Amino acid sequence: MTQRPFASHRQRRQTSLGKILSYIALAVWSLVCLFPLYWVAITSLKSEADIMNGPVYLPFIDFTPSLKAWRFILGDPYDNLLPRFFNSAVIGVTATVITVVLGGMAVYGFTRFKWRAGLPHKVLFAILASRILPPVVIVLPLYLMAQMTGTLDTQFALTFTYTAINLPVAV
Repeated sequence: MTQRPFASHRQRRQTSLGKILSYIALAVWSLVCLFPLYWVAITSLKSEADIMNGPVYLPFIDFTPSLKAWRFILGDPYDNLLPRFFNSAVIGVTATVITVVLGGMAVYGFTRFKWRAGLPHKVLFAILASRILPPVVIVLPLYLMAQMTGTLDTQFALTFTYTAINLPVAV
């Protein structure tokens, strides 16, 4: 049986209809995925009264946009939030780097060296099982540790806590 070099008109029409339907589905799904970002953006332009009145979606039609919230975040001299943002960024980046480095070293040790049969699986399960503990159980010991070492309310204590919480997942 020989194949024809050109597809029939019906096959081309079905293929183009399928493409059109898939593009429509992708466009709808893109709108669904991007809607939360749009919601955050327009909520940042609303006044407190507009936020409390319920959902309104269209600026200049449903509400009058204002930059009051952005002025408060970026320029209020009494409660400047930019240093707090940078503080959080430093803590997050530092904890992430430490977690990735320590997790990488642990995984290297688990894969590079010979173990007795089944032992690495038991150790890895024990490490991951620490995530089963509810965070409330860990709060009091961490608080007491930070208080006794004098690191309470410091970047070091937060970095240590985030690293300890995320390290089992990294391993």
